[in-house]
Formats: sequence, structure tokens, C-alpha cells
Amino acid sequence: MTLKSPKFWLTVLLLAGALWMIADIGRSMSSMATEPADADRPFAILPADQRVQLPDFAMKTPDGAPFSLADAVAKGPVVLDFWATYCGPCRLELPELDKIRQQYESKGVQFYAVNSNDEPSVVQQYAAEMKLGLPMLIDQPPIVSAALEINAIPVTIIIGRNRTIVAKLVGYDQNMKEDLPLALDKVVADNL
Repeated sequence: MTLKSPKFWLTVLLLAGALWMIADIGRSMSSMATEPADADRPFAILPADQRVQLPDFAMKTPDGAPFSLADAVAKGPVVLDFWATYCGPCRLELPELDKIRQQYESKGVQFYAVNSNDEPSVVQQYAAEMKLGLPMLIDQPPIVSAALEINAIPVTIIIGRNRTIVAKLVGYDQNMKEDLPLALDKVVADNL
């Protein structure tokens, strides 16, 4: 084959095309490896067909004031964090959650820390000692926790405006200050 041969140039063209395709596949694979799929992230937004609609439920604040889920979601998305004072990860998580609450309450997102294990006075005392502005709710007897199948704590649930669970995380997320805002930004932007 010579440089003037059409077969030579056809072979060069085919090889160049093959190399370009291999390089493109490599770029695609490396971007997939460095950018995790949303479904694999903590607080990943659930696809619409996987969201569970909740009935309205009621709880009380430690001082006895009523709370209704329907009334809360009418004002915007709700974040419920299930915790207890004896839970080490919960104790780490609540101050982070309180900081995130301060960033998002102006966007209509409401945050509540739900306790079904401690006496209301213990919850109030703990919140005061930790200087938490996070509103507390008492689930005693643990009707809501049982209905949501909360078997371990902490559990954080994001509930959309139509009372559907749009995201949930069981356990403590060490990167909550980055991960939860990603989900909340999507919830607010998509008006979930």
C-alpha cells in the first residue's frame, strides 16, 4: 500500500475513527466513576413512582402544642429527623441539622426533630443545653414512628408538599452539611 492508495487512506480513516470511539468511551466511563448517580447519594430524591403518600398525622411539641403534618406541608416541604438523647450519632447530627434549618427556613422548608424515646421535659432540657433552635416533636406513644417503620435512629425524611416521602436516609451522614442541601435545593426548585 502506498500513500496515494485509497485503501491506505481508508484504513487510516477507520483506525482514527476507532481510536476516537475508544477515547470517547473512556471519557464516558471516567465521568461515570467520578460523578456518582443521584440514586446512590444520601438523601437521593426518589422517583415519583417510588414516593409513598403519608396520611395526615398529629404529634405534640414538648410543651403540648399540637402539630399536624397536613398543616405543616401546606406551608412547604418538611424535614423530620427521628432521634433520641441516648443516640450518639443523633447527638452529632442535630447541630448540623439545625444549621441547615437556618439556611432553608427562608425558602419555606420546615424542620422538626421527632423524639419517641425520651420524656418531653428531657427533650426540652436537651434542646436548651445544646442551644438548638430546631423545633422538637414528641411521638409518644410512638404511633408515627411505628407507621413509618422507624426501627433505628437517626432517620431523616423529607416530605413534599403533597405529603409524599421524597427522600429518606437511615443512619448518620457525616457529610450532611453537603448532602442534605443538595436534596433540599432540588425539592425547593422542583416545588416538590
